[in-house]
Amino acid sequence: MAKKRAWLGVSAIVAIAALLRLLMLNKESLWLDELASWFFAGQDLAKALRAEPANPPLYFVTLHFWIRLFGASETAMRSLSILPSVASVGLLYAFAKRLASEPVALLASAYLAVSSFQIEYAQEARVHAWLCFLILSASLLLWKALHAQDRRARLGYYAAYAILCTICLYAHFFTVFYLAAHGLYVLLFWRKQLLYLLSAAGAALLAFTPWLIEMLRAASAGGQSRRYLFLKFPQAYFSLLFGDSLIPLDEQAVQRAAQVLLAHWPILAAALFSAAVLAAHLWPRLQRREAPLLFALNLSVTPAILAFLVSFRIMVFDERYLLSSSPFLSFLAATAALGVVQREPGLSGSPWKRGAAWFALAAYGTLVLLSLYKYYFDPRFGKEQWREAVAYMDRRVTGRETAMVVFEPDYLHFCYDYYTKAPLEQLRVTPVLLAQLETNPRLLLDGLHGRQTVWLVRSHFYGERVLELLQFEFAEVERRFFPKAKGIDVRLFERRASVDAVQRP
Repeated sequence: MAKKRAWLGVSAIVAIAALLRLLMLNKESLWLDELASWFFAGQDLAKALRAEPANPPLYFVTLHFWIRLFGASETAMRSLSILPSVASVGLLYAFAKRLASEPVALLASAYLAVSSFQIEYAQEARVHAWLCFLILSASLLLWKALHAQDRRARLGYYAAYAILCTICLYAHFFTVFYLAAHGLYVLLFWRKQLLYLLSAAGAALLAFTPWLIEMLRAASAGGQSRRYLFLKFPQAYFSLLFGDSLIPLDEQAVQRAAQVLLAHWPILAAALFSAAVLAAHLWPRLQRREAPLLFALNLSVTPAILAFLVSFRIMVFDERYLLSSSPFLSFLAATAALGVVQREPGLSGSPWKRGAAWFALAAYGTLVLLSLYKYYFDPRFGKEQWREAVAYMDRRVTGRETAMVVFEPDYLHFCYDYYTKAPLEQLRVTPVLLAQLETNPRLLLDGLHGRQTVWLVRSHFYGERVLELLQFEFAEVERRFFPKAKGIDVRLFERRASVDAVQRP
């Protein structure tokens, strides 16, 4: 009877997870990275294999065949990420049950099912939901290998672990930080099996060598540019625990971060208090060196610290790359929550301590559910509005033969290409062209010779040079800014009737 109730419980949780991930799947338009996935995977297989040197090709190749089967609509492409995200909920249940108990497993999987941060990346045509599932699977295999009763079973688990780690590496470069976390745990607590782990991880890295060379070459260019590194570390854990929808994190909010944080101080205070109390409730068990908690804590923290340190040299830190830590944080949160409910030693001694613990638990649950509500229904939050921006441009297109659209930076073109129904000729501002404009500004205007109307589309990383050059020979007649996420700046220019009075560049 107990097994039947547990089976019904986890089935209900998995069903809720699937429903939440299917809900409003195409409410938001595809954003830049998702449209890059479409651009790389929607063409020939060779393009998918060599899409982004810094990112291994497994996801793009998989999406390539997925598009062939189901099409390239928003819903079709995003549905590829729903599968591993829902599977992660069920896998976490199995993992947590092995590490702890049935109640902890049910609570941890339930939290993962309703986590808005998990749902966000389950509804995104990128690799992150797949990486989360693969890292969780590899960690489960490692745990089984460490606790195997005989050598033959242990070797089998490590062989499967090596294969799965190879797949993880070909999914995303961030895998190396999780492999390092695995190695650290084995070094500290299972030193007798360190040789097994090094052999398995070494085999995976050896199989990854062909792409590793490409990745290191791309990394030598300096990685991505991200601001506020020190702020991003606590923000990453806030996102993992509560999601991205409680406090605005779009470009407008980032530009006035202090004011935004001050305006949302009650949410921050409740989040800090609940996390601190639950962490304190775990502390006695961590002091007793309970292996499951140490294993989960290691995989929750070590990859983030390593990525943070590496980012002082090459910027690789981003909260979405840490999505794979979310199941382990869920396990820790569930363990702490059950400790509060069952009055385990910690902060549940005196009445006021028990009250604080229950208040922290209530605050935590309230913030998680509020984040889920805001993710779906608060218009402030969401992905970049490329669908709306391109539809606005299409409605305003006149004189197509004398019109052109300028993209700054150049890679924005695939956002336009996906959504437009009235395509215009394009001029793409590449980094090379932008550098040349400093010494030869006429290059841009010569490229627009004979054009009566010009659209300028900007997002993510841009300056003012292109805008300044356009203003020499064109008059800005209309502008729309689409503010969500990084924001999209769309401007319409018409050629001046006379440019004699305007100083030429």
